[in-house]
Amino acid sequence: MLVKINERGTVEDFILKCKERLCGSAQLEIMLQSKEILEKYIENTKETNKCVYEYLLPYEKGVRCTFKGFKCTSPCLWGAKNSLTRKI
Repeated sequence: MLVKINERGTVEDFILKCKERLCGSAQLEIMLQSKEILEKYIENTKETNKCVYEYLLPYEKGVRCTFKGFKCTSPCLWGAKNSLTRKI
């Protein structure tokens, strides 16, 4: 069963969650939902909150192994390019 997610909290805490969930090793549904929320967050702050928008931009590229300063200790089977499009 898929459950809709409503985020609540600080942008910094949301990014910490993304660093955990935007990964090829995470459950696919959770990863895709987190990516969708990140995209909506970026889109909704573009015109209204430039500071938050610019803070989020580096994370829109993809999964956590693409995040600046992140070093993956156990690379996944799909890699940065295919993690978001993998099939289960």
